[in-house]
Amino acid sequence: MEYDPIEEEYEEHIQDSHGNNETDEIISSVDPTNEWSEWRANLAANMFNEWMVNIEAEKSTKRHWELHEDNVLVSCMVDLYNMGSYNADTGFKAGYLNKLERMMGEKLPNSGLKAQPHIISRIKTLKKE
Repeated sequence: MEYDPIEEEYEEHIQDSHGNNETDEIISSVDPTNEWSEWRANLAANMFNEWMVNIEAEKSTKRHWELHEDNVLVSCMVDLYNMGSYNADTGFKAGYLNKLERMMGEKLPNSGLKAQPHIISRIKTLKKE
């Protein structure tokens, strides 16, 4: 092993700084201050409150259908069925939702109804009723 003079200086420095000097204090624990505890509690409360506001906002984005929108949906579904191009023995063929979205968009231009999630969700709800 090679001799390194820097290492020897380092070891001497360590011995000098941690010698038998009884005035050196060893820190065994650190107690938090009241200021820190209050800041931490406020931060946690603010984060929780923001989370709750976001949860409530997500709940309030649920769309409520009007009676005339239900009537247009049923009317468009009947028209789609009568066209015959989207009929199948057990219901509608694939792609009927996009056509239904376009048909409803013509009759309710400012409604913003989309096939997914609005129309699918409403059809499931109407089937239950």
